[in-house]
Amino acid sequence: MNHKQKALYTLFGAAIMLMGLSVGSLVCPPVIALKEKVLDEIYCTGLTVINSSGEPAIVLRTDETLGNGLVIHTPRGEPALLLVADETANSVAVTDKSGEPAVLLRTSDLANRVIVRSPLGKDGVRLSAGKVANRVTVSNPEETNAVQLYADEVANRVTVHNQVGIIRWEAP
Repeated sequence: MNHKQKALYTLFGAAIMLMGLSVGSLVCPPVIALKEKVLDEIYCTGLTVINSSGEPAIVLRTDETLGNGLVIHTPRGEPALLLVADETANSVAVTDKSGEPAVLLRTSDLANRVIVRSPLGKDGVRLSAGKVANRVTVSNPEETNAVQLYADEVANRVTVHNQVGIIRWEAP
């Protein structure tokens, strides 16, 4: 095959490619969600916005088992803020530098909770408002109850616990 034939085949291939691109653009309209210069609705089951380093910055997702969620990442790519809505509850979690949940807000049919965790990942303070009782619990570093405030159908009371969680004082 000489150079003239090679050039002819290359030109023929380029012409076929251009025809394919032309037909493709006519048959498949571009995916543009613009309406009068305003971005309109986009339908998808997930969306990831990446930062300039290619790391996820914002992730939107929907999943039948995990629920619907939004995750905002730090510039290094670790999860920083999570919002989740699933069959059992709605949750918001703010993570620490290692990506572990540090502050949790959770709603469910039984109770609404706020949980603050120590840098070791153990519950430090829990606030709960439920159908049966409302409670504030302060835990020691080993995640054992230290002080609890209750308000329920029986009574309003305070309990103070020792290091292993045994009640040492209670009022009333």
